[in-house]
Amino acid sequence: MYKDYIYDNFIAGRFRHWFFLLTLILLVLILFFSVAFLGKVPDNDYLALMTGSTLGYRGPDETWNPHLYSGMPWFLNPEVLEPDFITTLNHVFKKIIDWRVFFLLLAGVGMYILLVFLNWESSAAWLSALLFTLSGSLLNMLILKQDNLFQALCCLPLLALLVHYLRIRRSLLGLSLLSLVITIIMKQAEMTLNYILGALIIIYWLISSLILLKRNEIKITLNFTLLLIAALGLSFMANAIIYLPLGEFYHKAVSTPDIIEYSSLFYFLLHTIFTLFFSFILDQAFKEDSRLRDLLAICLKYILIFLTPALVAFFLLDTFLLNISTTFLPFLTAGIILLFSLVTYLLVNQQIHRTIYLFLCLLLLLGFFLYDNHHFFADLSTERELSVQPGRSLSDDFFAADDEIFRIFPLGNQFHNNDWAYHNQTIGGLYRSRLSRYSDVIKHCLTAEIQNRVPINWNIVNMLNVKYLIHDDKLPLENLQYAFYDLRQDLTIYSNTEYLPRCWFVGETVLIREKRNIWKKLNDPDFDPSQAAILENPIRELGTPLQFTASLIKYGNDHLLYELETDTLSLLVTSEIYYDGGWEAYLDGTPVRIHPINYILRGFAIPAGKHTLELRFETPRRALLLKLMIISIIIMLLILPVGIFLYLKKNYRGEIVYHLRS
Repeated sequence: MYKDYIYDNFIAGRFRHWFFLLTLILLVLILFFSVAFLGKVPDNDYLALMTGSTLGYRGPDETWNPHLYSGMPWFLNPEVLEPDFITTLNHVFKKIIDWRVFFLLLAGVGMYILLVFLNWESSAAWLSALLFTLSGSLLNMLILKQDNLFQALCCLPLLALLVHYLRIRRSLLGLSLLSLVITIIMKQAEMTLNYILGALIIIYWLISSLILLKRNEIKITLNFTLLLIAALGLSFMANAIIYLPLGEFYHKAVSTPDIIEYSSLFYFLLHTIFTLFFSFILDQAFKEDSRLRDLLAICLKYILIFLTPALVAFFLLDTFLLNISTTFLPFLTAGIILLFSLVTYLLVNQQIHRTIYLFLCLLLLLGFFLYDNHHFFADLSTERELSVQPGRSLSDDFFAADDEIFRIFPLGNQFHNNDWAYHNQTIGGLYRSRLSRYSDVIKHCLTAEIQNRVPINWNIVNMLNVKYLIHDDKLPLENLQYAFYDLRQDLTIYSNTEYLPRCWFVGETVLIREKRNIWKKLNDPDFDPSQAAILENPIRELGTPLQFTASLIKYGNDHLLYELETDTLSLLVTSEIYYDGGWEAYLDGTPVRIHPINYILRGFAIPAGKHTLELRFETPRRALLLKLMIISIIIMLLILPVGIFLYLKKNYRGEIVYHLRS
């Protein structure tokens, strides 16, 4: 009797949606209580440092990163662009609940409501939402510090729900909510995910429009299309300050595949497909009119649905009964599958109550969750602000004692070690993306010359202002002198006696337009970058200076200042990466052109006399794009109360059909 009361009033009755949503929220809060309210987080400093070091040790107001030679505009980091009121809201929000658990709740609630909107049975929607929320696919992103991807993917069910809601309701409320969710997802700047979600939205719009047009509902199709365009337009306006410069930068860069990101995205999408398929089968099982006695339905029901519970039980048995011979494990697994096939058969034939079935599925799901994610809970620690820079090594201290401006060259396995970029300017490092010009030089020139079995092209090393080289073995080269030995890391530091300063004048130029011929010239041992320079475009009337001085008197991330003197119109070469996406040059206050020199350096035509050359990294559209972002967010927030008012007005008139009440 009590069992029937619970079933009739909560699991299948009018309160079922409140019951399932509250139990979903409570389960997540209980499982993640220490993360939600006690400030515990997964502890994986190494990956956090590895990710952060690609930007070097930076200040929040700087826009260019010189620690990695290839450079990277700092404004590509979305967090730097947050208005003050959003930052304040984030701080207040953190005092209520941890953002990680909030997004998990968003994922679960969004999935449940989405499936209910698609007319799926509430019990199936609840189990599917749990399976979606408590998946290792999401939690592994937190462990691997894929926070942006985690947040974006947790919003995926809500995005699908709001696109569908906008089609069936075509209201300002749907427009506002959809634009806000798309803005949040786009803000994470996960290009691959955005491409996929954009394609899915277009496919949904196309299919929906064809269906509506087939019904001759032209007005509805037009309204839905215009509202969807408006939502996408507002979202893009809010993120234009990220994506316009991002596109400009990546147009000149070569992206390095992020294995962690792509694998996380792949497994998440695979998991999402499995969740939806799992939900569909459950939905058919719980509906009274489902035809499960068909052969295909039986195969799907008996095997695919309970493949996951079978593996759950298998993992649990494997955990607690470690002494079981592996010979019996396949038989044990087959037995578990048969067992749950029998349970399913009893459910289908109404010989077992659905409440018991749901409870059994819940236990198995929690067992699988706890086993699969035990490492997540085992590595929790009190949250702290991770230091942007790792502990200083003996080598870092040695470099810090040198007052000159210079770069270092870690050889061998150290070349891709990003830790060097925290305290030093390095020509190495593992880049998320690298400017294509420098990538070409690394691939075709940097190791092209071999001396004493050491593959180093000294033309490249010298003109990149490399004063020190780091290696874990002896380097028998005449131009290198022993400088320091790092006992802790077992690394030897050599000083390069032939390195060039940050700026110098040359008397010879050679015009080469084809990049492969430029690489060939850079690889020529007879080419001397201290005396000659390779031009890609002609500069008229250049002479050979007999008396000259060139010095860098001010060095900053976004601002360089040179004092120059020459006796004739001559070419100045500066050892900075050539990037025409924001750097502007001013000679005595007058704008001058920046020329690509030696394929990766900057050059300037300097007339005779004393001069001051100033370089500034400027983004003239930045202020405009920031205003555009604030305006679009204000529009979304203004539309929201209007949409709520119109929604309540229609509700008062009885014009709204509630899916969650049906």
